[in-house]
Amino acid sequence: MDILSNARHDHIVRFLGGCVEPDNLCILFEFCPQSLYDLLRQADAPLPLLRMLTIARQVALGLFYLHCCKPPVLHLDLKSANVLLDAHGHAKVCDFGLAHLKLGADVRTDRMGSPMWTAPEVLKGDARDEKADTYSYAMLLFELMTRQLPYSGYAAAQVVMGVITNLLPRPELPADAAHYPPALAALMRECWAFEAKQRPDFARILDTLETIAAEAGMPFDSGLRSP
Repeated sequence: MDILSNARHDHIVRFLGGCVEPDNLCILFEFCPQSLYDLLRQADAPLPLLRMLTIARQVALGLFYLHCCKPPVLHLDLKSANVLLDAHGHAKVCDFGLAHLKLGADVRTDRMGSPMWTAPEVLKGDARDEKADTYSYAMLLFELMTRQLPYSGYAAAQVVMGVITNLLPRPELPADAAHYPPALAALMRECWAFEAKQRPDFARILDTLETIAAEAGMPFDSGLRSP
């Protein structure tokens, strides 16, 4: 609750209050009528490029903000179900149940999110940093481009062992995702690199998304990245 109460950003779900009395435990957030998961499941066609890039950028802005906090905040459970859409369709990162403050170079925890979105170092119980969120972001990009869950058809145990050993290939983009810019698929693949140090940070992810949008003739509205 401490992490949530201190987070103030347009693309982080706003914490309004909570009660810690044992018989009345509750947390109150701003109202968002839909999740990104719901949107993708309901869509009967691929998202328009501008809509998809806008959501991808808004999520990246939220993660950029978290990683720029002092100390940095690691979300560690990013997926479409944990991105809400407000009444205007703006994306907001939510669910900080697994979030950790990066108080030192060696962040470890036994708790982890859904294996299909979780970085290898987290699945192994090794130290993790902001690049663990980058890996999960790659899987969210896969969801945005395909409207499918990553590793659909695999059991969680298969995914855990396959990702840890790097023997399970990353999900393949279906043919109907080919209309998206190749640079977007390239960004996704860079973000899910097995070695954390090979993954981009969110400043570079934002730079890449802005370049992709500009080259597609649909530049984003100008605005500062506010950590």
